[in-house]
Amino acid sequence: MRNWRTLTDIDFEELSADLLGAEFNTRIERFGRGADGGIDLRWRIGSAKYGIAQCKHYLDSSFGQLKASASKEIPKVRKLKPARYVFATSRELTVHQKGQICDLFDPWMRDPSDVFSGMDLDQLLDKNETVDRKHVKLWLATGAHLFWAMHPELASRSEALRERIDRTISNYVGMGTFERAKNILEKEKVCLIAGQPGVGKTVLAHMLIADHMRRGFDVVEVSGDIDEAWTALDPNRPQVFIYDDFLGQLAFSERLGKNEDSRLSDFVDKIRFQKSTRLILTTREYILRDARIAYSRLDGISRRGRYILELKHYSRNDRARILYNHAWRSGLSPSALSELSDGGWKRIIDHPNFSPRLVEYGTRLDWDASQGSWLDAFVYALDNPSTLWRRTFESHLTDQDRALLFVLASFSGSVELEAVKVAYRSLLERLSLPFSSAALKRSLETLEGTFIAVNQDHRGAVVQFHNPSIVDFVLNELQDDTEMQRDLIRSATHFEQLERLWASQTATTTVSDRSGTSASRSKVLSSLAAADYSAAADRLYTCDPLAPRTNYHGSASESLEDRFAFVVSLPAAWRPKKKWLKSHAVHLLSRWTNHKGDKTLAYDFIFGARSQARDFFPPAAEAVLEDWLKGELSVTEDWRLLGLFLASEGTYPLPGDYAERFTEHAEAELERWDPAPPELSTLRSLSDDFGTYDLDAYFDEASERENQSDEATSETAPESERGAARDLSDTDSAISAYFDRF
Repeated sequence: MRNWRTLTDIDFEELSADLLGAEFNTRIERFGRGADGGIDLRWRIGSAKYGIAQCKHYLDSSFGQLKASASKEIPKVRKLKPARYVFATSRELTVHQKGQICDLFDPWMRDPSDVFSGMDLDQLLDKNETVDRKHVKLWLATGAHLFWAMHPELASRSEALRERIDRTISNYVGMGTFERAKNILEKEKVCLIAGQPGVGKTVLAHMLIADHMRRGFDVVEVSGDIDEAWTALDPNRPQVFIYDDFLGQLAFSERLGKNEDSRLSDFVDKIRFQKSTRLILTTREYILRDARIAYSRLDGISRRGRYILELKHYSRNDRARILYNHAWRSGLSPSALSELSDGGWKRIIDHPNFSPRLVEYGTRLDWDASQGSWLDAFVYALDNPSTLWRRTFESHLTDQDRALLFVLASFSGSVELEAVKVAYRSLLERLSLPFSSAALKRSLETLEGTFIAVNQDHRGAVVQFHNPSIVDFVLNELQDDTEMQRDLIRSATHFEQLERLWASQTATTTVSDRSGTSASRSKVLSSLAAADYSAAADRLYTCDPLAPRTNYHGSASESLEDRFAFVVSLPAAWRPKKKWLKSHAVHLLSRWTNHKGDKTLAYDFIFGARSQARDFFPPAAEAVLEDWLKGELSVTEDWRLLGLFLASEGTYPLPGDYAERFTEHAEAELERWDPAPPELSTLRSLSDDFGTYDLDAYFDEASERENQSDEATSETAPESERGAARDLSDTDSAISAYFDRF
């Protein structure tokens, strides 16, 4: 049986109308509640008679409750005297229960077959694929439910993603955006969804994920960097990758490092030639704009597969349905629902700050009826979004609770619980507040479900903010608290905290300040202590990555070269002294002499994009790096860097003494990977550079094998696409019919 829980009562009526219309081969009229006299659906029978249907979405109610509700319709039906009366419910019914409902509506109901239970409607959907595909929420929810049932190992490993997708489908509105993004994904194999905070980027991504789950694609969630996708890529299985906030939540410097733009571009080039692999990316639009300036290879991705999601894509009716969906599921008090039905919905859907995320949290507002109108409180929250969190933050949290939020804000994304515990303990010591494991547990329990979420993944227990708007709020609070900023810096136990704090201070947009003016950023930066920051960078830079209080895992800077690049990129006042930088450059150089370290970044320091660091290295760095580039050629990346170095002279093909060795490497890679190496395009490009044209035939064969393998394992997209989205009116009278139900 299908997953009816995803539908609201309005959704259920729309579905029933379409199914009965298909079954009776006639047009069905729908009516909102109010002055309709008990008519949900109506259709013409003959020239002057009508059939009437009543819809009851009573999935979790008892039969007694359903029957009592049905009994209330009898006086209305007696007055209407329909030629035929039909009763539809999402609830399962026994033969005896159908008979009882039929008896209630004698003589207008022909027989118990005019009582359509959830199972009956399920069978009608099996008969009418067009109707099934039209109702995307039910269609996707049922497919997702079957997917998780068939993949219990993925369900347990991705419980948090499963819950988010299920919740997304239930509340989703805006099928036009879904269809447009879906078409981009089908055509380009990658869809980059960009938009303002809270507009629904992740929600749209989850709808696309659910669609591919229904079609048999395995889901791979990327949380760190694109290397996770490369590792998980399996050409023998249909896969859809989701990389949420791939450029970071506040600034692209949080995520993109270690040439990730190149590796991401290579991954996109790889999957564009496969029918069974998809990549969905989300980011804030202003971060994408900044990142495209800094990383040229992102420009090609965003030009072809980009989908900018804007609030203008939501019609007035869409906004009303978003509000209705959340209110219908929220458990709001009768007085609050009454405020909506009395016309209060206009103040929300027409508000300039309307966004799906704010509606979600506004309908869950911690509201005390003794304090006045819920609607006034909600509209005030729309006027001032931070108030959704500030009342709880200031009045209901302890100092330890707030300290935990500040610690979590100093990391990016999801963080291992043990790492949070270490950093939290260090901050409490700095604040002279008591620490205990029991107290940490109490704070986690207090914050979970509102500010934070605690989940499990391959790393074990992880903690993250409930959504990006809370991150914005906590960071805004932190920006106003100069002493807390300094205490966080002085107590930092992970290098990542310094990176994150710097990124958050230089981000261009926050909830409370969307202007991104240089004056406001300068004010924030001046509140930090440059001496404290440079001292912390010095203290954390060379810590043993295996030590319990400081580790690399989860940091954007996972190597000493990464960390050196970050430190060098800071303004002079914020980084350690020049003597310190030169000393650590010498240390890196000694590692390079022994062919240890991050060769890609080493190349960037001396010859490439990060040449601002070159001034801190001794003159011998060029010769040392040249020896490393020419002396270690074991992986394709080694050959890529050598090719860049040799190409600096501008002579092609590149020196022939390397051509034979490259041929051996390429042949080994072609033999190693089935059907083709993941860096096939790089190997082909290098082959052109070295003049090894005899390899072209082998590269062509590998590409053909890859295409054939993909065609054999992929499930093609359904031939028929869902019909055009329903043309619903944006007029007040049409929208008011929704909220009259309250």
